[in-house]
Amino acid sequence: MKDQLKSHQNAAIVELECQLADMSQQLLLEVTALRAKLAEMYDDKLNTEKIVRAHLKDDYDKLVQGMFNAVFQLNYRFDEFKYVLTTVFLLPFIIILLLLAALIDVLHY
Repeated sequence: MKDQLKSHQNAAIVELECQLADMSQQLLLEVTALRAKLAEMYDDKLNTEKIVRAHLKDDYDKLVQGMFNAVFQLNYRFDEFKYVLTTVFLLPFIIILLLLAALIDVLHY
């Protein structure tokens, strides 16, 4: 009887150890799957960051190009304004002053 009881206890211990081994193996498989999923998510994160950086760089390049074009256009308009100012407004005024100076010179003689 004692041998039978000892045999059942040993069988129960073996059964528990087998169940514990199965559970440990399942947990290890889960941990391995989670690590693989984590590595995949990390790679996805890196790829997403790379894509976001590329989009930001494109947007920044477009913004800088737009600003350069705006400055170039403003510079061109300013040059046109200077030309118009000197030819349309100041040149006739200068001609009138020169004519007045010549008239004054003529009147003095």
